[in-house]
Amino acid sequence: MKKEFDDIPAGTPLEFDHLVFYLRQGREIEFIYDGEEYFISNSKEGRALWKETIQLSDYFEIDDLEALSNIKIKNKNLADIFKNSEGIVQTVF
Repeated sequence: MKKEFDDIPAGTPLEFDHLVFYLRQGREIEFIYDGEEYFISNSKEGRALWKETIQLSDYFEIDDLEALSNIKIKNKNLADIFKNSEGIVQTVF
């Protein structure tokens, strides 16, 4: 059964399943982790993690959920950040 999610307001922790739902919809996400803002982009090259104008990850496809476990911010992978509700959504495009 496919899980549906409502949009959440800025300042709300984003859970892992909700993150994956947004990414599969083609959405882009700005979030705060450990007091700093990050952005997951969606372009023709694929997805990538950014901090300001610095690309922090290689491009990846959302069907490769393992990529979320390989991309790290301050030695913590993206999957764990969102599984522990530590990523605070700022904007979802």
